[in-house]
Amino acid sequence: MSIFKLTNFFLKSYCTFFYIGCIKFAPGTFGTLIAIPLYFIFLNDLPFITSFFVLIVFTIISSFIISISYSKKVFDNIDHKSIIIDEILAFLFILLFFNSNIYQIILSFLVFRFFDIYKPYPINIIDKNIKNGFGVMLDDLAAAFYCFIVVDIFYLFKDFYVW
Repeated sequence: MSIFKLTNFFLKSYCTFFYIGCIKFAPGTFGTLIAIPLYFIFLNDLPFITSFFVLIVFTIISSFIISISYSKKVFDNIDHKSIIIDEILAFLFILLFFNSNIYQIILSFLVFRFFDIYKPYPINIIDKNIKNGFGVMLDDLAAAFYCFIVVDIFYLFKDFYVW
């Protein structure tokens, strides 16, 4: 196997999270779901600052890898639908800020997917105008930020609702 094919294999494996992103139906949703067991396996028992630092480093690395993948023509566009590492990392950030409450995880999942799919302002501006690895990561991080605000507000008022 040539070094070029090996590099492309590594880049595609990373960006699609071992080809899970190649699922034809809703790859971003599957990527977001993958983040839940990853959180409990790798980040749940770490101190907050350590987990936060790990996610920052992986986000920066992912931005570069996505850019390299595109420049090497592994994917036909910079934000190919099979690239799900951005959804995984963004949802890991959300899980990092909430506890392990199953209701928060489900609500966060639904709200994050809503913002990631519909891309309200300014997420749509980021998605349309920043066409590089950083932009691919940034639109999902913005959706995660919106999700955090909505879920946090919901839980501020949750005592007013009957479950």
